[in-house]
Amino acid sequence: MYWLICFDIEHDKARTRISRYLEKVGTRVQGSVFEVVLRKESQRTRLLAALQKIIDQYDDAGANIRFYRMTPQTIQASHTLSGGKIMQFPASMIL
Repeated sequence: MYWLICFDIEHDKARTRISRYLEKVGTRVQGSVFEVVLRKESQRTRLLAALQKIIDQYDDAGANIRFYRMTPQTIQASHTLSGGKIMQFPASMIL
């Protein structure tokens, strides 16, 4: 499954740790927006738990992390301003 993950986090250290973690599992497309491939539900569950653990360490109750599932149809219909394709990933990804 393809996911678009975006966040708004006030605490600087929490924001930095979240960004570094997401850079390991996905592709940064903007400052706080990542495209991620999660092949199994268990991968998404582990990712949610890891992100929640980081947020909890910094007691950032205002942190807002959103997951948007990208279907084949939404991916095909999506593009950059110049018309380029989005979400080009390697064939496999290890979490």
